[in-house]
Amino acid sequence: MVENNRPVYKYQLGMVECAVWAKQASDGKPYFQFSFQKTYKSKDGKYLHATSFNKADLPLLATLCQRACLAEISKQSVDPRSVQEPQAEEDVPF
Repeated sequence: MVENNRPVYKYQLGMVECAVWAKQASDGKPYFQFSFQKTYKSKDGKYLHATSFNKADLPLLATLCQRACLAEISKQSVDPRSVQEPQAEEDVPF
């Protein structure tokens, strides 16, 4: 199993983020796994993270899914273990 505490890629739009993780199947074949989260500010001013989304987040999630999918397709021949640091992306204004 690929041991990695950090995602190999990150895509962010506003407060919604997609993280791409390098994994390895039991047969040794590498693959990517995707997670999504939203950052929000609590009533006491602390920044927290959630993995549930509201209707307003859906267009952002759809765009992030599309970006991650296109990146996965274009990098299928790349071993995810060879990727060094997460790639920062700029927010896309809506």
